[in-house]
Amino acid sequence: MGAQVIIYGPDESALAAFEEIKPEGVEIAWVNSDDSIEDQAAQMQDAVALIVAGRGRPTVELAAKCSNLRLIQTTSAGTDYLDKVGLGELGISVSNNGGGNAVAVAEHTMGLIVSTIRKLQLQFNAVSAGEWA
Repeated sequence: MGAQVIIYGPDESALAAFEEIKPEGVEIAWVNSDDSIEDQAAQMQDAVALIVAGRGRPTVELAAKCSNLRLIQTTSAGTDYLDKVGLGELGISVSNNGGGNAVAVAEHTMGLIVSTIRKLQLQFNAVSAGEWA
């Protein structure tokens, strides 16, 4: 068995996407973040990394029960909900997805700029009201 990576969240919807891109020799498993800490820890004994998907919020208490865990990776830019000091004391690194959505944010910003300059909301409202002039 290779390295085990846990997809941690309330549902397993992200599991298939990670299965498609996993490197050879890596085992991917899903752990329900709504389960009890004891149940989660029992499923994570061999995990070396945990990917937080959705609203999962791993705690220091859970991490302390997972002796092989070395990395918690979020799929978001924020990590404020994680106790980074406590996790660091356990030798667990925390990494975020900073910049991962930069292109989408830039594209959205450009779209909003064009929409504002062209007053598209006013035009949309007029068409919705049946005003075609």
